[in-house]
Amino acid sequence: MWNVRSGLPAEARIKDYDIFYFYPNVVTEEAEQLVQARIDDVVGDLGVVVEAKNQARVHHWYEEHFGHPYPELSSPKDGIDRFLTLSTRVGIRPYEQRFEVYAPNGFCALYEGSLVPNPLTDHSLLFERKARSYADRLPWLTISSPAPNRQSRPT
Repeated sequence: MWNVRSGLPAEARIKDYDIFYFYPNVVTEEAEQLVQARIDDVVGDLGVVVEAKNQARVHHWYEEHFGHPYPELSSPKDGIDRFLTLSTRVGIRPYEQRFEVYAPNGFCALYEGSLVPNPLTDHSLLFERKARSYADRLPWLTISSPAPNRQSRPT
């Protein structure tokens, strides 16, 4: 949406594409790597980075990777609810010959390019890093910084 609004091709300046799924009975790293390998085989010739993650196992690696505890999720929507930026909490999935869209904050802030931290995932430095990455690619985006005295709390 931001690229099109900027007059750029839809695929311009995209760092990666995320595919996530929820398999609570298969939470091994090896199983996730098999899914990733299959996706790499299918889209490898497109020249884009596509990352696949089982949302049912994020709590196993998130703290070690990002330095913050992460609650066990009960659905893919729980994962979307915890995205660092409120306006980017959007997920699309194919469902019975159509698409189901989950956007708990709607689309206005996304269209406006407003980057606001998500209080459910109060990780100020991670938010700043992600928001800066977006704004470096599309400088018209606006970043709302967390309040200076805000305390990070475990989620």
